[in-house]
Amino acid sequence: MPGARPPHSILGSLYGPSRLGILAFALLLGGCSLTPPQVSDGYAQGHPHVVTVARHLLGIPYHYGGSSPHNGFDCSGLVYYAYARAGYRIPRTTAGQFDDSRRVSPDDLEAGDILFFRFRGLPSHVGLYIGHGRFIHAPAHGQRVSYASLHNEFWRDRLVKIGRF
Repeated sequence: MPGARPPHSILGSLYGPSRLGILAFALLLGGCSLTPPQVSDGYAQGHPHVVTVARHLLGIPYHYGGSSPHNGFDCSGLVYYAYARAGYRIPRTTAGQFDDSRRVSPDDLEAGDILFFRFRGLPSHVGLYIGHGRFIHAPAHGQRVSYASLHNEFWRDRLVKIGRF
């Protein structure tokens, strides 16, 4: 993928060598789940151009309020930018994206759908579904745009809506 860095170089720049082994072990355990979510593949359907744009943004730093590759991205800014570059107009904020998107069943999940996650009350995090149970998101301060998996219990338990534009 153009512009994407291998996962080890991203982690290596964020964490010292002593913490890298612990982080890798925690990620390995967190990704193991006995019951993956029942979602359709959706890879070839949906908004493939949105997914292509998002893949080119992997490795860009998180920046609260950010919505460009030059300044960095927050979660909703990443989704907003990917849709805009693919020719779609959607709201900029998580709340706007949540309110304006059409709810989709997990059985009908397609690439380009928006995943909404709840942390402490209202939905406060979004990711862009890319297929095969994976999504791209801008996780948090000090991190970079990266992949995550709905097969991970952490994300699966916090998913509150799948939205589509």
